[in-house]
Amino acid sequence: LLLIKLGDVLNSLIKNSQELAEILSRIPDESNKIRLLHILRVKWLSKIIFDAKDLGNIFEWLYGKSQRDFIDLLGKNAVKEIFLSTNEIIMILHYLSDENKDYLMDIIGLDGIKNKIRTSKNFLVMLKWLTMKKSRELFKKYTPNEILDLFKTEEELEYFMLRLPEN
Repeated sequence: LLLIKLGDVLNSLIKNSQELAEILSRIPDESNKIRLLHILRVKWLSKIIFDAKDLGNIFEWLYGKSQRDFIDLLGKNAVKEIFLSTNEIIMILHYLSDENKDYLMDIIGLDGIKNKIRTSKNFLVMLKWLTMKKSRELFKKYTPNEILDLFKTEEELEYFMLRLPEN
């Protein structure tokens, strides 16, 4: 009951994701963090989470299972629509555990990620921040010609090829 009342008060006080992040940073127990997010309700959260930066403000203070619970709380479609570029995806991957990185990539879809990659730098940084499993899956989505098209110079391509794993 106290958390429900607290949620109603916080709904009227918190104006943006940074303010919510400040509150989450002061709650030591993960289960209480996710409980608070549930109390705040998806409808209210959607009023303060507009983009990947807002999402990052929250993910900074969530760990492990709480990250996945928060993704589920927001809804897969809402989370998927937040990401407009690879830079935004990479920003969020920085906060997530490997298991939750894979979960988020399954929601966004590797085809969706591939469609957002425009440069060799986007491609390389994305491969760096994905888990090895998802990096391989993303790499397999490309034809050799598509990879060649990403790299503007022979030196860029050579640099990339030298860093590919043996297997």
